[in-house]
Amino acid sequence: MTTPRAQALAQALIASMTLPADDRQGYQTWSLMNNVPQSNDYDMPGFYAALMSGDPRAASAINPNDRQMHFPDTWKRPNHPSFSTESMYYNPATMPNTPSWVGGDLPGGGASWALRRPDGAPVVQEAPWFQGGINR
Repeated sequence: MTTPRAQALAQALIASMTLPADDRQGYQTWSLMNNVPQSNDYDMPGFYAALMSGDPRAASAINPNDRQMHFPDTWKRPNHPSFSTESMYYNPATMPNTPSWVGGDLPGGGASWALRRPDGAPVVQEAPWFQGGINR
C-alpha cells in the first residue's frame, strides 16, 4: 500500500523532471556556476524555473542562525526532514499531520522558529542559542 506521503513524493519527482530541454541546460549551468546543492528531497529544478520566471517566492538567503544558504519551503518534497505546510507538495487532505513553522524575529536580532506538528510536538527547533543553529 502506498502512503499519501509516498504518492506526493512521486508526484513531486515527476513534476521536477518536466523542465523543457532548453531549460535543463540552463538549469545545469546555473546550478554548477552557483554551487547549488542537489538532493532528492528538494525540487531544485522547480525552484530554478520559478526563479527564471520571476516568482518572488524563489529567493534564497543565508540563515542567520546557522549561517548556511537556505531555500524556501515552497519546493521541499515530502521526504525532506523539515517538510512543512508551506510546501507546494503539501496536501492537507492526505497529509493532516504535516508540521507548520511557528515563531519569528527576535527583538535583539536573529529569529526563533519551531517546526511543530498540529498536536504541538516539535520536529525542528531553530534559534541563535542552539549550537549550530538547528537542534533536531
